[in-house]
Parts: sequence; structure tokens; C-alpha cells
Amino acid sequence: MVRRDFLNYVKGLSSLACFSVASKVFAQPLMVSKGGKLGFNLTLDGFFAQESSEQLNGYKMAVQHINEGGGLVSEGYFSNLDGKGLLSQKVNYVIKNAGGGFSSAKRSAYDLVNNHGVQVLLGGSSSEETLAHRKVASDGSIICMDGVSHSDTCSTKSFNEMGFSLFLDNTRSAKLITKALERDLVGPQKIFHLCANYEWSRNQKRAFDSFFNKNENWSTVGKFVTGPVFDFEEAKILKESPSIIVLNVYGEKLVQVLSKLKSSQVFQNYIKENEVSIVVPLMTSLLRDRVGHETLKGVYTSLQWEASIFKDRASKSFVNSFVKSYGKKPSEAAYIGYLQLLSYANAVSGAKSYSAKKVRDYLLTYPNKLFSYSRHNHRSDFYGVAVKGSGSGFIKYS
Repeated sequence: MVRRDFLNYVKGLSSLACFSVASKVFAQPLMVSKGGKLGFNLTLDGFFAQESSEQLNGYKMAVQHINEGGGLVSEGYFSNLDGKGLLSQKVNYVIKNAGGGFSSAKRSAYDLVNNHGVQVLLGGSSSEETLAHRKVASDGSIICMDGVSHSDTCSTKSFNEMGFSLFLDNTRSAKLITKALERDLVGPQKIFHLCANYEWSRNQKRAFDSFFNKNENWSTVGKFVTGPVFDFEEAKILKESPSIIVLNVYGEKLVQVLSKLKSSQVFQNYIKENEVSIVVPLMTSLLRDRVGHETLKGVYTSLQWEASIFKDRASKSFVNSFVKSYGKKPSEAAYIGYLQLLSYANAVSGAKSYSAKKVRDYLLTYPNKLFSYSRHNHRSDFYGVAVKGSGSGFIKYS
């Protein structure tokens, strides 16, 4: 993490007295009083720490609005909430470091449930963390409200019983982007997939294939699976004369791969004589800031939410509240975190119980005034859009 990002991260956590800036022991819990306990299991160091800080800001603001009113609570979008806490008690929370992987997230999640008695798990900046949360939630019969989780695997029957997601998945991103490509491109298309050797990447390629293959004159001309250091030769990709290059990678690896490809002289020479569309399955504020708008110019991708694109009343209200609280515009991680916590709290209040099964049934039966969750996979189609980089922002596809 560069110094600037670290300072921004520290700033985002400065109001949490339980943390020492000079210490790396982020896993120390915040001791809470009696009442509704929320478990925030977040990646507090490494590449996704900044994103987790944004999620935490969203959670903290949601807690404030649950306990004191304000924001979307006072505007009535979550009609069971009155701004006076939950079930006659103020809501409190415990924070743990998920560590960025399945094993570490599972350990800290079990600690939140077994040693701190939380009634719900929130957080996650990777699908591995979300899968860990859902495993623990099912074992402990508590609710899991996902953060930034994109893998189709999270929606499979073995993982979705107690979990709920408001974020795009592999399939929906592929569907949105395919529609955008179909709108812009004419004639036969040759597709090359750059993949990584992990489950999310394989899921994403399968999702794209399921939609690309519906176009009879679209064909896959090649696939390359990168190694651990994500090395690849641009010439090996371009020798297949692709018109669509799909980068089925994410996170820090995406930053490396996309930056290398767009800056390659071999690639620059190729696009002087050939029409090429680059596809990135998912873009977040964190990745956008790391990659840069100029590198994203002409790139097709999907976004869950962005303040500059979504201007509905609820989005505007949230942005205003967030800017007032934190002095900056929010990311999708902050908004998703905020909405997921309010959705859970609204269900607890409506069910008049913290019982996981009663809350689960309420979430599936009684939607709030903004969105609902599918009984099939416990996901919501709220927000989510295909975009193309313009060099200074994004062009939205309806």
C-alpha cells in the first residue's frame, strides 16, 4: 500500500478508539454494551483495506441512522425503522480483521459469533471472504449480509441459505456487458479470454460464454491462463486477431494486466489497424482509482453503483448524508454496506426478533421500499449497469 493510500485508510478509521494507528494488531475487538450486536468482518490491511474502510463508513452511518434517525431511515425507505434503535435497544458493533482470505475470514467470523455473540455478519471485499462468512452463518444459524462479493459460487444452494447480497455477480455482469457489446458491434467477432487459475475467473469465463455463444457469428479464438505472477505476452494474444479481449481477472491482478496491455507498444500498433474492444467484468471505485480513467478509455465493464451515474432520490439522499458525515463522495462499497445493514435492521424490526430464521423469512417475504431479494439466490438486481470508459468518466448503457 502506498503512503497516500495508507494515510487515507488511517483517516477513515480515525474515529474508532479501539484501534491504534501505530499497531498492526487490527484484530482486537471493540467491546460493546448490551443490545443488538453487529459483526463487521473486514479486510483491514492489504489491497482491499481502502475498500473496507469505505464499507465501514457506510456501516457506521447506518448504525447512527438506526439509533438516532436520519438519512434513508428518516425518509421512510425502511418503514420498520424509527431511528430509536432495534427492539427497544441501541445497536452496537464489533470489528474484526477478515484478513483477505477464506481461512482468516472464517476464523475471525467464528470469533465474532462464538465469543462476541453477534447476530449478523457484515463485510467482505472478496468472494473468498463472503464464502467464509456464509459458511459460518449457516453453521451458527445467523444472517450474513454480503459486502462486495461478485462470485456466482456465493449463490449456490450450499452457500446461500443464510446469506443475502446486493452486489452484481458473474452472470449479471456478463449479461449487462454482452448487451452493451451487441449494441455497439456489428458483424462477426473473435473473442480471446485472458484468465487466472482461480474459481472466480473460471466462473466469469463460463458466464461470458453462456451469453457470447448465443451470437452465431461470435467465436472464441483463444484462451490464456496466466501464471502466479500474471505474466503474458501480448503478441500471443494478438496473433489470433481478436476483436474482443476479455480480461477475466480482478483486484490487484487486473490493475497489472490492464495497465500492461494498454501501455504495450505491440497492442498500440495492433489497434491502429484493427478494431478491438477490451472487456473487464467488474469495476469498482478502488480499481478505477488504481487504474486511472485514461487507461479505462474504451473499456467495457460493469458497475454496481456510482454517485456520478445514479441520480435517483435515494442515491442523492445517501450521497448528501455521506458527504456531510465524511466530507467526500461515497463509493459503491459504502452505499452497499449502508443499504445491507438497513435492510437487515428493517427485517429484525419487522420480524420483532433477532432469530436468524425469522429474519431470513422476513427478508424474502417483505421487501423494503427500495429492493427485494430473490428466493432463488438471495440476491437483488437493485442498481448495476454496463458502462464504457470515456477517458474522464463512464458512458452508461441503459
